[in-house]
Amino acid sequence: MSQVDSTAIDATAAVIDEFEVIARTYGNLLLHTARLLVDDEATAEDVVQASLELAWRNLGTLRDRSALKAWLVKIVMNQALTVRRRAARSADYLRYTARTYETTLASARAAEATSVVENLFDLRSAIRALPIEQRSVIVLHYYLDMSIAEIAAMMEISPNTIKKRLGAALRRLRESLGKEPFPLADRTTAALRNE
Repeated sequence: MSQVDSTAIDATAAVIDEFEVIARTYGNLLLHTARLLVDDEATAEDVVQASLELAWRNLGTLRDRSALKAWLVKIVMNQALTVRRRAARSADYLRYTARTYETTLASARAAEATSVVENLFDLRSAIRALPIEQRSVIVLHYYLDMSIAEIAAMMEISPNTIKKRLGAALRRLRESLGKEPFPLADRTTAALRNE
């Protein structure tokens, strides 16, 4: 084997090792994000798998390694949006949505949300009912603890647009839930109302 072949093999092995570290480091975060954006576990796993494959193919295009987390989350968000768009066009999705709506409606009438688990389920359902643009900013801000500036940079839109989407999402969640959706975040919510 020539020196050139050996160097190429070593370089390839180093890239593979680096990507394995990336997948282990961010895999759970990406799966959690996908679960919040799509309707079921299997789909979330598929979204993460497709996202990691896409990241692997495009890793060389990432110029700023400090933006790796945001880059990976953005890929997951785009993959989730693609999956949801495809599903929205299918008749199966329409039947599933009707069944889910009927089940959720019957459950809401039959039981009072008194426990923490029930409240979290209600919140998650309300978040899933949001348009994807609003759902995305809620997930990024409240579940992944990203600042408005970080979200704006990642999504390549202005911080004011993020604030407007976040404010609109919070208003919808308040209407849907009949209460403050994130009571521990009252300062952020108050700031959004005042702007």
